[in-house]
Amino acid sequence: MRPRSFIFALAPALLGIAAGVPLLLGLVPPNSWYGFRTAATLSSAANWYQLNRLGGTCMVCAGVAALLAGGCVYLLRRSIPRWEACLVGLGTGAPLLGILLWLLTA
Repeated sequence: MRPRSFIFALAPALLGIAAGVPLLLGLVPPNSWYGFRTAATLSSAANWYQLNRLGGTCMVCAGVAALLAGGCVYLLRRSIPRWEACLVGLGTGAPLLGILLWLLTA
């Protein structure tokens, strides 16, 4: 894996972390386009911040897990087959994508 490929492989993890940190810190006020949006969260600011902190925590944890897995694949790139590296990428990327979609479409 070339260094540029490594950066592109980790970009989704970094994006997930970057999107999750403002939610985790409670910096995103109730709105209709970013965060965990349901009737309950939009009706109460307390619910909004509580559930978005949880969602932000999940996003950051998934992003960190993806970074760690990507780093391991990069370090072990010469000793593991390519298909195993792809499985690691899918295994860490799929949950992160699921969390992002959950937060963006809820």
